[in-house]
Amino acid sequence: MAGSIVPKSTDRIVVIVKDQRKHKLFYKVKKDIPIRKVMVAFCKKTQTDFAVVNFILNGYRIHPHQTPTELKMKNLDEIDVMGMMPGGGVICQSHLQSVLSNTLNAFRP
Repeated sequence: MAGSIVPKSTDRIVVIVKDQRKHKLFYKVKKDIPIRKVMVAFCKKTQTDFAVVNFILNGYRIHPHQTPTELKMKNLDEIDVMGMMPGGGVICQSHLQSVLSNTLNAFRP
């Protein structure tokens, strides 16, 4: 079929990369090459800063050094590009107890 996005050889797959701004790009990649090439190409094409986005495959963050083979990717798998969200972190139990205690005391007569 002419214009097919399915690669003819088995050492390559087509990967779909999409972001929250409705950009959706297709990349034909070798299975044993780090996915970083796709990440960088997507960021360049969409004028996105590589340092402020995460690439997500099946709900898990993927890292630039990983290959499609390591990620068990199949043809036409989709990678989601998400902006980083600040926050999170570790809170110790004693601090949490202190915060909860102060909050409860604020509502007691």
